[in-house]
Amino acid sequence: MTVLDNVISQNPTLTTHGFGVDQGCEDKFDAEREALRKCGKEFEICIIWLSERKHRKTVNQNIGATYGLKHEVERLSEHLLGQRIYIHEGALIAAALALDIKLEEIEGSTSAYLAISSRIAN
Repeated sequence: MTVLDNVISQNPTLTTHGFGVDQGCEDKFDAEREALRKCGKEFEICIIWLSERKHRKTVNQNIGATYGLKHEVERLSEHLLGQRIYIHEGALIAAALALDIKLEEIEGSTSAYLAISSRIAN
């Protein structure tokens, strides 16, 4: 079992969308959860991006939620791979959970705030 599989198993609401699925997609919950298991490359890029950030003790709402942060990870993918790949929000959240980064789910949303700084770690 991979690290990603372990994170998914330990977080029963985690899907490609994040925590749960977007409104109107409830019938796709199981499929989106299974699809997250196939996001290994995305997960690895998210691990790299999160590892480059300073980790905090408290969540940082000032840098935005995971939905916006995933676009920064997409830019990193272009730098690392020579092409931009789509990053599912759930892959970013799974990477944060794998790295034991504190997070706070946003009520009524699939997103979360993370306990990371906008600054690069030394």
